[in-house]
Amino acid sequence: MVKALVRGETLARPLLLPVVFSLGSRLENLPLREFLKNPTKIANALRQIRSALKIDGLTCYWDPFLEVEALGGKVEWNSDGSAAHTGTNAGDMSIDDLRQKMEANGGISISKMGRIPVAVEVLQRLKVMLKDEPALMIRVTGPHTLATQLASPSDSSSRRSSPDDVLEFAAEITASLIKLYLEAGADVVFLAESTLPKSPEDFEQWRTLLDPVVNVIRFFDALPVLLFEHTISSHDHELVRAHSWDCALCLPLPVESAPDWQGVSAWMGVSMQGLDLTRPEVEFGDHATAILETASAMRASFLTSSDLPVTSDLRSLAKNLAGIRRDATHP
Repeated sequence: MVKALVRGETLARPLLLPVVFSLGSRLENLPLREFLKNPTKIANALRQIRSALKIDGLTCYWDPFLEVEALGGKVEWNSDGSAAHTGTNAGDMSIDDLRQKMEANGGISISKMGRIPVAVEVLQRLKVMLKDEPALMIRVTGPHTLATQLASPSDSSSRRSSPDDVLEFAAEITASLIKLYLEAGADVVFLAESTLPKSPEDFEQWRTLLDPVVNVIRFFDALPVLLFEHTISSHDHELVRAHSWDCALCLPLPVESAPDWQGVSAWMGVSMQGLDLTRPEVEFGDHATAILETASAMRASFLTSSDLPVTSDLRSLAKNLAGIRRDATHP
């Protein structure tokens, strides 16, 4: 279905692609920090999730700090299992130093660094285990967000590098990692940006660097998804809407503004929230209706979400997603 979508065919219904990854750590009775290091546990958990939820895609790896940590970043884990990026520590090297070191080792590649080999192994395992049944999804930090992480004020080395050089380096890392994932079997690539460049000039530079990355994904007949992980301002909405995108766009939108986005991308996605709502006072049916109204107004190609919490109830999720799947049809 994903390949048909990329080819421009109309699907009978939107693809149901919620991000369910961290929940797997609870299914395997592991802290999330340890779960992220164990490809066997991740693959086993994802098979359980696929069986229980009947979704169209499995999230093979989802970690907003994967790349920056592999490059020497410091990530601090809290007692509740959450994590935060606290700066970089790449041997006091500037971006130029780090680039030269990596090029000396055969080119801009971080395929053997940090936990990136774990993500690749999960993709490879599921490609064999599930025989192309669900789409295999992966998250990659977008160039602007990765550049922002690398240019943390606490990092003296990054202060010696120009913002343009940091962004270009980040784009090279993003492109290298995506190619690695595609060769391992990824079908959907989420290019995740938590912030966007503010000035039109910086936005255009970022977009120009993003275009070849998107082209590589499409060359592999995979679906590129530009995912805005946080609510973006009306100013950012205008910048995004002013460009015609060769990738899917996924951002939370109210029903009334959804028609304004038609024609901006060949594929639009609706970001679903609240799938894990289990409180007695919450009527999920009403919430689902709102999701599907927005999807219909946007002529959405897929429905997705942010990573669902570790505390989500699997049975409730299965029930809610079944309802969405049953009622989700193109107008």
